[in-house]
Formats: sequence, structure tokens, C-alpha cells
Amino acid sequence: MVYANADNNLGPNLIGDLVEMMNASLTPEVRVVLYADFPADRLVPGSDDTFPSGAQMIEILGGGDLRMVSATAEEDFDDPAVLTGAVRKVFTAFPAERRGVILWDHGGAWRYGFGGDTQDGTRDGQPMPFEAAAQAVRSGLAAARVSGNPPLEFLAFDTCLLGSPEIAAAFSDLTKVYIAGAEIDYGAGWDYDKALTWLAAHPGAPAADFARQEVAIWDAHHGELATDVLFKSHMALDTSVLPELAAAIRTLVGAVQSTGPVPLKDIGQILVSLAASSDARVASAASGAKAVLGKLVLAQAGGTARNGQSGLNVGAGPPVELTAAMSAEYRRRVTTWNGSSRWADLIDTVRGASDGIAPSISTAGLSGMKLPFRISDADLFSVDFNLWSLGSDRAFLLQLVDRSYPGPGSYEFTWSGNVVALDASPAPVLVSLVPWRDVARRGIATTIYKVIGILESGGDSIYAELLIDEVTMKAEVALVYNGDLPSVIPVAALAGPDVVFWPLFVYLDLADGSADVTSGGTGVSVPGSTVDFTLARVGAGTYAFSLQANDTWGNQAMQFFDFSVP
Repeated sequence: MVYANADNNLGPNLIGDLVEMMNASLTPEVRVVLYADFPADRLVPGSDDTFPSGAQMIEILGGGDLRMVSATAEEDFDDPAVLTGAVRKVFTAFPAERRGVILWDHGGAWRYGFGGDTQDGTRDGQPMPFEAAAQAVRSGLAAARVSGNPPLEFLAFDTCLLGSPEIAAAFSDLTKVYIAGAEIDYGAGWDYDKALTWLAAHPGAPAADFARQEVAIWDAHHGELATDVLFKSHMALDTSVLPELAAAIRTLVGAVQSTGPVPLKDIGQILVSLAASSDARVASAASGAKAVLGKLVLAQAGGTARNGQSGLNVGAGPPVELTAAMSAEYRRRVTTWNGSSRWADLIDTVRGASDGIAPSISTAGLSGMKLPFRISDADLFSVDFNLWSLGSDRAFLLQLVDRSYPGPGSYEFTWSGNVVALDASPAPVLVSLVPWRDVARRGIATTIYKVIGILESGGDSIYAELLIDEVTMKAEVALVYNGDLPSVIPVAALAGPDVVFWPLFVYLDLADGSADVTSGGTGVSVPGSTVDFTLARVGAGTYAFSLQANDTWGNQAMQFFDFSVP
């Protein structure tokens, strides 16, 4: 059963997932039922029709087909009673020997729960607390006379931010396996085609085997967007191990409170760090909890920026400030899990590391075009290298040379001596090259860059950002701004014999540190469908690299390293 609340901005996403479900190769042994609510105030993508109003029960037949089972008037999918009724109706109409439930919508961790039904655009969503969702499923199963210990093979959230132990614990009496993501899901969600096809081909598979397959399928499904390649997080838990984890964390918290702050948020990384403690009691407790965690996590998918993480975070999902008020709120809302595990005490231990202190950069300085450096901070998040041109009172940003997401350690940055420049005659023209957004190519995160400037033609001028393909070294599209809103326009539509692109440069005032932009002194004509770029050597002058280190808590440290080109 898939309980899908798309009566919000997720209507198009559910259409995509519905198509995936329909495309699955199903058998009579595996039946899939969707209980759905769409946003009737919005248009179906690619159509002049709005989404239907009301709740619909749809049997997914596979092979591109479905069957409408029933339709009712509009229901409030944020109401636990509606979830209870949906579970009762589906499992009464479709009895089965083995069952699974997928809850589909927005997720907001332990603070904001599950859901967000706008009632066809007439109100803001009012998500139900996660404990209420668990009780609603529990009541629905009981009303459908579903028995079993537990009654479900798997329960999954196809949402953001609900892959945490306190959420899983609320459902642990209902399901053998719990599947969810601890962080933001950037849009793709489950791959229903492949996951359901696998399940139909293996109807007798243990729940843990299906969970491992689903996580692997989900991982492959999230390999296109760079945000996924870097930051995706999805896992499956064996819920029978949760009481053992609670006991292990309770023991650990009792030992660790005398050790000081732990500057990490992922429970796996925290346990690895504490297992190396010089305090034998702490090391033993952390090693024991780490072993339990290994049994709990059946499978995990994580982005390249999450190396070494377990997929279970401490706190509230994406990086936020951990405060005393948040700890108090956790104790108030998460009474059962916190009572057994003292998880809020663990949050407090982590919270002590959010101290506003930026990473510490150690380096002997430039050696030619090489910069060896070390950053030992355990909460290091990312490192940027930028190249600047230095004037008497200003530093002009030329380009981001490198961006990485390393762990703490020793590294060496080497610069080739090349910069990206406009391919012009008689000489290349320097530009300010800055990141636009990260994307994925062949499963590897890379950055699309933009060159900022002014397009002039016939006395008129507009601000534009040329997007560069780093493979072809050409810009074929531009972001053109009308006020604050950008439009993506082909360069060919902007080009002309009298069109000139004047690069703009971001600069820092060396006296007060303020930032601004200024125009370069050389413009380049844009007569055709592309703007060409090339690699060029910088001219004679004074330059600098900036090494910027960012930590998990939003603190930054930056050092400049001057050098001259004769």
C-alpha cells in the first residue's frame, strides 16, 4: 500500500511515481494499491487540465495499466483518522499473507512530522506528528483485522528527513524493516518500477532482502543530480535491533559526558571517534554501540560527501544550529525513545561542539604553485580554492579553481597556471568565473560555472550570466535577469553584430573587506550562437590564492597566499 499525499507542490512528482508503478512488471502474487490525493488547484504538467479532487484508491496492475477501485470526496490526508481509514480500506479490500506500507509526502524529522495537505490550495499543510502517524497505521491494521508479530514486512517513508531512530522506534512494533532517508531527498524518491518488479519476481524473499535491494535500487536512481551524488542518504533498519541500540546509547551517554563536546552529527562517525578515546570506559561503550549499529543498519546509500557516515544523524536532519531549546523540545516530544536511550543527552554532547569556531588551517605557504595544508577539525565540511588578482586597494576574483569535500587530514593543492578566459583576438580576455551549480556527470559531481557580465546592444544593456560547458569550453545559454528573476535564453537569441559582452568582476575592498562588482576594461563581441572560452596563462602581476575551509556549523576560515607572475 502506498499512502500518497500530493495535495501540495508534489503533484507532478506523484504523477512521475505513478508512471513508474504502472511500468513495473507485476504478478498476481504481488498487488500494489495507491491511496492518493492530488492538488486540484494545480494543472497537470503538459496539460490544460487540473488534477482531480478527492481521494482515489487505485490498483496498480503493472505493464502500463491500472484500475480505479474507488473515489471519494476530498479528504484531509494530514488527519490521522484518514490514514487509519485508508489502511483499513486497503487491507480489507486486498487481504494478503504479507504486507508493506509506504507513506509518501513531505517529511520534517521529529519536529515537523509527515504530510502537508493543502486541501486543494485552500490552506497550508498541517503535517501529523510521527507518533500520530504510527498510531494511525496501527489502528488501521487492527480495524482490518490484520494480525502478525509484526503485521508488516516493511514500512517505508518516501519523504525527506524521516530516517532517524526515534521515528523508526515509533513504528518498530508494526514492521520487521524500516526504510527511509535521514536527509533531504532531492526529488527522485523511490524507483518504483525496479523495486516493485524485483519484489514481484521474488515474492517469498525475506523483508531484509527486499530492503537491501530497494536501497541499492534507490542508490542507482539517485545518480544524476550533483546534490544526490554528494549528499544523498537512504537506509534500511532491522527494527528488532532498536531496543539494543537504545541500551547501548544509554550506556555510552553515561560514559561520555565527561569527555567534552563531540564535533560530529552522524551517529556512526561519533561512535568511530569515541571508540578511539583514551578513556577505556568511553572507548568500550562506543565500540559496543558501534557493533549494535552494524546489526541495525541492513543497507545504506550515501553521497560522496557522506563517506564514513551511517545514515543516522543526531539532531534534526540537515545542518541546523543545535540549541538548548531544541534539546528541551526533543525531550518533550520524543518521550518513549528518549526515555530508553537518553538520545537528548547525546544531542547535548554534540551541541557543545557548535561553538562558532572556524576550522584551523595549518600550512607552510606556497611552494611554487603548490600549497600543502592540513585541517584537523573533525567537523570540516568543504574546502574552496579561489584565484584573485591583486590591485593596490582591491582583490578581484578571477575564478574558483577547486572545490572539494574532504575529511580532516593533510592535502596539497597544485595549480596548473591556467585560467578560463574569453577566446578573443588579439588576446584572451580574463573573466570572473564563479560556480553556478553542481551537477552530476557519469555519477561524478562536477560544477557548472558562470561568467558574469553586461550585454550591450544599441545603447541598451542587461545583466547576464554565461553558463560554460567545461568540456566544450563554450557558452550556448545565458541567464538573463529581469529584476530578480532569471530567464534561460540561448546565446543565439541574444547575439548580433553590435552585441558586446563586458565581463564583470567581483572584488573585495582590502581596507574594509566589503564586496562589490566592477566592469572589466575589454568587451567581446557576440555575433553567433556561442561564446567561446579558452585556457590562458595569467599576465604579469600580483595574484593570490584564497584557501577557504567551511565546517558543519557554517563557520568559515580563509587565508590568502600572494604570489607574483613576472
